[in-house]
Amino acid sequence: MLHGREGELAAIELLLQRARAGRSGTLVLRGEAGIGKSALLDRAAEAADLRVLRGTGVESELGMPYAGLHLLLGRHLDRVGALPDAQAEALRRALGMGVGANAAAPADPATAAAPGAATGGDRFLVGLAVLTLLSDLAEERPLLCLLDDAQWLDGASAEALLFAARRLEAEPIVMLFAARDPDAPEFPAPGLPELRLTGLDDAAAAGLLDERAAGLPAHVRREILAEARGNPLALLELPVGASRTGPGPASVPAPDPAADPARGARPVTATFGRLWRTFAERVEELPEATRTVLLVAASDDQGGLGTVLDAAGRLGAGVADLEPAERARLVRSAEGRLEFRHPLIRSAVYQGRPVGHRLRAHAALAEAYAASGDLCHRAWHLANAATGHDERAAAALEEAAEGERQGGGQHAAASMYEWAARLSPDPADRGRRLAAAARAAADAGEAEQAFALAGRAAPDVADDGERAGLVLLRAALADEQDRTREASRLLVEEAVSVAGAEPYTAGHLLFQAAASAGNAGDLAELERIAGRAEEMGAPNAPYVRALARVFAGQNPLGAAGAAGAADGVAALRELLDGMRDCLSPRDVVRFAMWHLMLGDVRGGHEIAASLERRFRDEGAIGLLSLTLMPLSRTLLMLGRTRDALTAADEGMRIAADTGQHRIRVYQATVLALIAAMRGTRSAAPNWPPRRSRATYRRAACTPSPRSASSTSARDATRRR
Repeated sequence: MLHGREGELAAIELLLQRARAGRSGTLVLRGEAGIGKSALLDRAAEAADLRVLRGTGVESELGMPYAGLHLLLGRHLDRVGALPDAQAEALRRALGMGVGANAAAPADPATAAAPGAATGGDRFLVGLAVLTLLSDLAEERPLLCLLDDAQWLDGASAEALLFAARRLEAEPIVMLFAARDPDAPEFPAPGLPELRLTGLDDAAAAGLLDERAAGLPAHVRREILAEARGNPLALLELPVGASRTGPGPASVPAPDPAADPARGARPVTATFGRLWRTFAERVEELPEATRTVLLVAASDDQGGLGTVLDAAGRLGAGVADLEPAERARLVRSAEGRLEFRHPLIRSAVYQGRPVGHRLRAHAALAEAYAASGDLCHRAWHLANAATGHDERAAAALEEAAEGERQGGGQHAAASMYEWAARLSPDPADRGRRLAAAARAAADAGEAEQAFALAGRAAPDVADDGERAGLVLLRAALADEQDRTREASRLLVEEAVSVAGAEPYTAGHLLFQAAASAGNAGDLAELERIAGRAEEMGAPNAPYVRALARVFAGQNPLGAAGAAGAADGVAALRELLDGMRDCLSPRDVVRFAMWHLMLGDVRGGHEIAASLERRFRDEGAIGLLSLTLMPLSRTLLMLGRTRDALTAADEGMRIAADTGQHRIRVYQATVLALIAAMRGTRSAAPNWPPRRSRATYRRAACTPSPRSASSTSARDATRRR
């Protein structure tokens, strides 16, 4: 029986009834530690007619991308193969399942490849894949997803789950999130309904305490009721402490989460501190070997019993040492995993042990994961075991990050490269790893993070060419965010600084500066940049001049008139012929646009389609949004209006999420053209029809230029 929670139970029951009737619902439960959020999730999970998925955020693995998602979906990884190809590939990478249509799901989630082993890909595709997978599961039986301790969910998991939650419509799915607030990092969930839990009223609190500990002396009972302030967990646990030590302040100091600014937490409340101390004292009463096993389990997000016992064995503890903790009802073993009975117990175990013990636990886990071949978790725990600059841990993180990038996990790779940089004792290594982090973040669509990382890397990069590459990256990101004049200025300044030693690099920088000036519509600045390239004697100055002629030829009010337009076409052909061997991915996207400008629609489409497949495979979301510009336009000009709409809609959505404002505006023009062709005010609202949204969700974000994908999308829509 849950005392005093009739209103909250009614709200949750209403959502469950909606799911039974085929309608979705979401709710975020907020409140302090012990206020009853987990108990409400437990009660919801008792609904026998619903399929229940349950996951929990883990504090010690807050930085491990997709760890929370892996725990939630672990039992249903065999269903990933039924997703559309692009979504399946992205989710496989996110959950460490490998890639390819025949990639098998692990039989035991506790021993599955670690999330992060091949993490990420297109993070928007991951969110879409989660939504599609949940929808598929719900077609068989109404679905209830429970996410406890959501404030500790890693950012990638939270993003994917919130993406899905906001897009639920007519599916029989309920998603309940429970987030501690305060005493923990914030869990922002804009757009989702919330319910804040407060303390029980006096009657309910007294009833719960009497149910738990009816024989307490009257004065102890009064003190516990006053101290608990209606917190259910306090009412359940404080009597245990009182029976040993009497009521009053405990001897074990509670941690202050605010002491670690990276966690973004706030100072602890009195109730949190008292509960934390109660659990910490119970842990302190256990044998040392038992505390060792618990510390290892608290240090790892997976909780796989085999891994925990392997690591504990390296510290002199074993399976028999778990029994005292199980008798004390602190942990339980289920389905090959070791679980703490309440998140505060995990926190009390981990934070309550000396730093040296925690470091040894992470080191032992690193060895255990190395023995199982999980290089990602090995690197993560090596880094957690480091006490300062540590090249061994940095090298392990860098190696894992490179594997991430090859598997399409740009988001995870950026995090690992950045952490490796922090641990690097040599400035040159630090600069190289920060530069790699910047490139991975840019490909992941994290423009602001990438811009900042590239700026941090520059002081530690000695090579002029490498430093120029960082400036090119920062300028490209600024240009895509419609900060075109800033981009041009950055490039010109760097060109001037390297002109003496690297004249060709200086010319390339000025070419990109000219492109940004042209995008800004500043033809006078574009002309000045072309003149500067010629004054420098840059060997590639003719290309800068040719680009200036292209933009001049696009100006219908220019003095040259038709002759200027003809000269612009000639200049464009010169660029296409002369720059084929010195192209970055962004330059190739520009090539596709140039083909389109020359009327070679099929040529532009072939380039864009090839790039789109490549960038999806690499998980390069930042580059994918760029490629969808020429792709949507060429599809439209080839008469494939529905495919053009899909590509433009996806490109506009991604650009909005990544802050690539210039790209968003471009895709808006494609959507406007489609609307004009249909005679409607807007293309998007009338497509897809409401009855076909589920089909559209499965078709959207698949590689639209490939004829097979496009045909399947159209056929699926017709079938619905």
